[in-house]
Amino acid sequence: MGEQSAAIDGVLPADGNRPASAPRPDGVQPTSRYVKWMRKGGLSILDQGLFAGSNFTINILLARWLVPSEFGAFTLAYSVFLFIGAFYLAAFMEPFLIYGSSKYSGCFRRYFSLVVTWHWRAVAGASLLVCAAAAVLTATGHAAQSMALLGLAASLPFLLQMWLMRTVFYSQLRPVNAAIGSAVFFVVQIGGACSLYAVGWLSPASAFV
Repeated sequence: MGEQSAAIDGVLPADGNRPASAPRPDGVQPTSRYVKWMRKGGLSILDQGLFAGSNFTINILLARWLVPSEFGAFTLAYSVFLFIGAFYLAAFMEPFLIYGSSKYSGCFRRYFSLVVTWHWRAVAGASLLVCAAAAVLTATGHAAQSMALLGLAASLPFLLQMWLMRTVFYSQLRPVNAAIGSAVFFVVQIGGACSLYAVGWLSPASAFV
């Protein structure tokens, strides 16, 4: 009796069956949306783990394989890299995350090309400054530190290029590409260090290259 009165009032159809929930206007069910974001969140965590894990692992290996003076030279060069990276983060990566996904999303390719052009200009200047610092260290008799800085100068454009590409992928909400890149970076970095150590070519300079 209650269902009949509800059907008369328009709450239920005449057959007494409750209607299915209406589809969302965008055609995406809430469950699939949550699964999609959970997948992207998991890939982001995997990417961060691989990228940070590769740097942590390489530092542990170098601390075991290099003599203290050589590892100290590597640590000095790595500190310079992090110092330069802090400026690079503020000048390139953070603005790209903001503007690449909003203001310049309609002309993303042009914006990306412009940023890459300025990336190479800025990093080339930074590499020259690192080379100048290496020349000063050579003149003052600090050969190990000088060679470590030269290795940093040679690899700096490519290391920061990888930082930039990870930012590009995140601005496009494509963490799977960033995770793949970090996985390749992990294998190449750790495999390269092991190979150099096996043939006796591992040094503060080659650790960067």
